Amino acid sequence: MATTEAIKSIKIWIYDLSPGISYKNFFTYLYASLISIALFSAMGFLQPYVLNANLGIPRGQQGLVSGNLGVLSEIVTILLIKPAGSLSDRIGRVPVLTGGILLLGFWAMLFTQQQTLSMTSMSLGRFGLLEYLE
Repeated sequence: MATTEAIKSIKIWIYDLSPGISYKNFFTYLYASLISIALFSAMGFLQPYVLNANLGIPRGQQGLVSGNLGVLSEIVTILLIKPAGSLSDRIGRVPVLTGGILLLGFWAMLFTQQQTLSMTSMSLGRFGLLEYLE
């Protein structure tokens, strides 16, 4: 008679992890989420500064420009969902997530150095890609 061993799952606070998921996996995921959320939030706080100090856009037009930049970012996200998902399936989630976080940090650094609205648009378009990669 064949016996089967029960595969143990780990319980962390209210989370019951699937079998095969370790503490390291769980806390790495939480850390990656923390970094991503912090950088994306920083972009929202930095955008008015970039529009005002770097680009010299009057306050009356900043709402329109911010809206257009947000729409551009979302369009890029929608267009790149399929290719980014295929890349993740092909090479794995870990390299895609690692590359996405590194690119997010790099582009966050470049975002505050923008000198023209077109450079800012291209930068936020790249953030649309990173929203999906994260």
